[in-house]
Amino acid sequence: MSVTFQDISTNGVCLRVARAGDDNGKLVILLHGFPDFWYGWREQIDPLVAAGFHVLIPNQRGYDQSEKPHGVNAIILTPFEMM
Repeated sequence: MSVTFQDISTNGVCLRVARAGDDNGKLVILLHGFPDFWYGWREQIDPLVAAGFHVLIPNQRGYDQSEKPHGVNAIILTPFEMM
């Protein structure tokens, strides 16, 4: 398994992304759930790369080396109001 890592800033958050495969291959984005991180997809990476895919696995905010929320106010959701 040949995985490289890249930090990507998006929407004001820096996420650590695991990458594998040819950049010109068809893109596959694998998303993990709680309480996992990119490593949970380790068994799927090599078969996808062997099939010609470019694999990206972003660590979700607050997981592994992705940016963590700073304080409680950073994770409080705004209430949704029905019209």
